[in-house]
This record gives sequence, C-alpha cells and structure tokens, in this order.
Amino acid sequence: MFHGKTSNAKIISVCSGKGGVGKTFTSIHLAKTMADSGKKTLLLDLDYNLANCAINLGQSINDDFVKYLQGLADWKTLIHKTGNLDFISTCNGNKEVFLGEYRLQTRIVDLLSEAQQNYDYIILDTGSGLIKEQCNLMSIADLRLIVFRPEASSMTDGYSLFKILLEFYGNKHFSFIINDYDNYEQVNRVKKVLTGVAEKFTQETLHFFGSVPHLDDKEERSSFEEFFLNISQNMVEYIERNSVSYHGIVGSKKMELPLKQVERDFDLGEI
Repeated sequence: MFHGKTSNAKIISVCSGKGGVGKTFTSIHLAKTMADSGKKTLLLDLDYNLANCAINLGQSINDDFVKYLQGLADWKTLIHKTGNLDFISTCNGNKEVFLGEYRLQTRIVDLLSEAQQNYDYIILDTGSGLIKEQCNLMSIADLRLIVFRPEASSMTDGYSLFKILLEFYGNKHFSFIINDYDNYEQVNRVKKVLTGVAEKFTQETLHFFGSVPHLDDKEERSSFEEFFLNISQNMVEYIERNSVSYHGIVGSKKMELPLKQVERDFDLGEI
C-alpha cells in the first residue's frame, strides 16, 4: 500500500479516454519541460506491455522492468537519463505480464512510494481507456491531467473516464488540456462544453491548463515548448494554491452512476 507522502513530491497522472489523442506526446513534453525548468522530474511509462515512451525518447526497449517485478532488480537500476529528465520504461509484449503472473500494481505502487522521496514531480504516462487496472493507477496520483482532442469521441470517452475516477474512486483535482486544435475557436468551444457538463452533472470543476495546436511534424521542438511551459506553470500554480495532496489507491465508494448516463450528459451537437 501507499503509506503517504514523506516529501513534497507530487504525482501527476496523464490520461485519456481513448488512444491517439496525444497522451504520450503530452507526458513526454510536460516532463521534459518541468525537468528543464529545474524541477527534479521522473517520467514513468505505465502503459505496461505496450510501453512506447522509450521509442519516442530514442531509448531501447528491454525487459529490465520484468526483473524488477521478479524482485531481481532495484527500481533505481531502471532509470534512464535523457537530458535533465529521469525516465523509467515498463515492458512490451511480455507473456508473463500479460498472464498476470506478477504482483504488477503492488510493485508499481512500491516503486512510486520510494521514488517520490527522490523527486519533485513524477509524471505517469498511463494507458488509455476505461481499464480497471489503469484506473487504479490513475487514482493514486495527486492530480489527473486528461488529454482531449477537439472531437466528439475523444470528449465523451475522456469525460467517461473523469466520471469513473470521480464517482468510483472519490478522486478530486481534475485538469485537462486540449491537444491538436486547428483554431482557438475550437479550444473555446471544447472548454465551454467540458467545464459546463462537469459542473452541471457532477458539481466538480475540470480545470483547464492550456492547449497545444496542430503543428506540422517538421516543426522544431521549440515550437511546442512555449505551450508546455504555460501548461506546466498553470499546473504548478494550481498544485501550490490548492495544497494538492495524495488521495489513496482504493476506491472509496461503490459506483452509483451507470455508464450510459455519461453519454446523456453530452449534447453532441454542442461539440
């Protein structure tokens, strides 16, 4: 179990209701931005068995994480350095992990419990979608950052994830960004719809931290830096202003809202 924080480290879960919205892209750029700003930052790829942060960071894929699961390696031996950022990958296509032969979530929580004593911020790149094991890991974060694209399926799926984490796990402190927009009119429309339905149907606030436009693949990385610098500053300010602290790993009450209600919260004509 997670026995509480012993330092000022904060855990940020970057998540999404569906794949392909830029969650891993956001995790990497946010973690790099925070590390470059002087925050001691760890990026942990929690899309276990489909981990691809390593590929995007130019790192090789290996099964070192499995050795940690087996108790044959210390978590610190898994750390890779990329500039100022520390990074830990999990694994890809491991049969034993797929079959559930390891105490995967317990070992991940053990890792986080120790790692948070060594960092200012830990960024979790979680798996997308409504998968119970992934939601368990999202729920232990201090803050959840949901990535949306300005399209109906991304918004309804991300909102479904928000409601499950809120209603089943009792989580607080939700934030979101809008990725890959074409114009700022899209941003304003999506922001209005998401914050509106959250407040109307859950009385919980979805905090908007920023947006990232669609940029050509050939754009220099510096083109993204200004957007993620703004997002990271908004995130840090929110955490400090609200004294964000650890909630817990186990759901605090039974799920009361059926999933079909999530769909009814939206008027898709507004999107």
